[in-house]
Amino acid sequence: MKSSCHQIPEAVHGRGIVAGRLAFHKPPEQGDHFRLTRSQIREDRIQGIYPRRAIIARFMPVLDIHEIQRILPHRYPFLLVDRIVEMEGERIVAIKNVTFNEPFFGGHFPGFPVMPGVLIIEAMAQAAGVLVLKNIADRDRKLVLLVAIENARFRKPVMPGDTLRLEMAVIKRRTNVAKMAGRATVDGQLVAEAEVMCKLADKDEDPVPQAVSS
Repeated sequence: MKSSCHQIPEAVHGRGIVAGRLAFHKPPEQGDHFRLTRSQIREDRIQGIYPRRAIIARFMPVLDIHEIQRILPHRYPFLLVDRIVEMEGERIVAIKNVTFNEPFFGGHFPGFPVMPGVLIIEAMAQAAGVLVLKNIADRDRKLVLLVAIENARFRKPVMPGDTLRLEMAVIKRRTNVAKMAGRATVDGQLVAEAEVMCKLADKDEDPVPQAVSS
């Protein structure tokens, strides 16, 4: 006897899609990169096997780690952005998966691993760097330098297993200097915030920034 339940591929089922419905592990606002609604997957289109390509496309990041490495010069152990999930105009959202194997946890702190706040700011700055460099043709000859930090606040500790969501938005921009506001959240909870100033410089240029009025 034919089952009344539609068969759904394991790859789809593992994402929380059950019988044409979506069971989010987090509320959508906490995982906008998993933005998928029932209206986008109509039940009458799930006929035995929903097209895997369509499902996978919805979960693909805007930029994966390989594409990020083509934009940023940072490498392990100091590349602190794993993927970009949103990017438009003057705004970017990046993800950093914090694992127990991070080299800084060995000494910060033994028995109570906490991600250093300065590295959360650095991760914000790297996300900002992707936004600045993404459309520059000769970016291989450029660097995005962090030249100022303002109004930094650290609300909660970031620990192994956390997924750090980094949201950066441009406040002011000059020819080669941008000031951005950043927020870092874990599971929708604010863990850090700051304003950072970044300068786009040639690799052989004096890194002294131009002033940006506050």
